[in-house]
Amino acid sequence: FEEEIRQFLRLPRARAVFAYGGLLWRLAIEYVDVSRGVAGPAQLEFGKTYDLPGLGRLWDDYLSEDELNFLCGDYHIHSGGCKENRFTHASWWPSPRAWENCGIYPGYWSPACETWFQNRLLKIRNNEESVRPSSAWRTSIVFKRKTTSLTKNNKRLSAEFLTTGKSCGHSLRLAC
Repeated sequence: FEEEIRQFLRLPRARAVFAYGGLLWRLAIEYVDVSRGVAGPAQLEFGKTYDLPGLGRLWDDYLSEDELNFLCGDYHIHSGGCKENRFTHASWWPSPRAWENCGIYPGYWSPACETWFQNRLLKIRNNEESVRPSSAWRTSIVFKRKTTSLTKNNKRLSAEFLTTGKSCGHSLRLAC
């Protein structure tokens, strides 16, 4: 799994992993030099456009749902009987959504995030941990619910500021 991650992160468009932030960013810097994440958008066929008021249409690299699952070490495990075609998902790392809602991640990589990451990585490398079903991630990494609320409010207020230039009802003038 770790070698497959390294290979993916050597692709030019893998800078999207660095830009994604959170746990995916931390996985990226574990396996390749951070300088790989500072180049501009790589290839047009793997990107996404963003329409920003006053700035026009911008282009950036984009990660598909399959790539997000791959980066988390997602596996489809057969869970039905011989004649049933049922599968569950299990992964080495929580999905970005589970990570953002767990309460340990305040919207930036904190010392608590790093401690959790290092402990998990060490246990994986020592064969003390295995893949976990997605349902287990939702319950095993829940820390402080207020952190999740704080993060959501910060994102909402940041988006409001970026679109209106107003913060908490006050206008902000930027001098260049």
